Amino acid sequence: PLQTEQEAVAPWWETPGLDLIAEAIPHLKAEQHWHFQLELPPLHDDELLIDRAEQLRAMLSQTPSPGASR
Repeated sequence: PLQTEQEAVAPWWETPGLDLIAEAIPHLKAEQHWHFQLELPPLHDDELLIDRAEQLRAMLSQTPSPGASR
């Protein structure tokens, strides 16, 4: 996952109130174009992945299922 912050600045014709008037003007449209360079995560050892999966499975088996009586 990528976590970042970008500011989307609306054009003047998207201001509440003015947007009703701007609807009558043809060819007004707002576009935002962003480009992010993504990186592949590091490769993991298969045994570490299997160990982690077994730990999660054990945690889930100890958690009561929804709707189960307590």
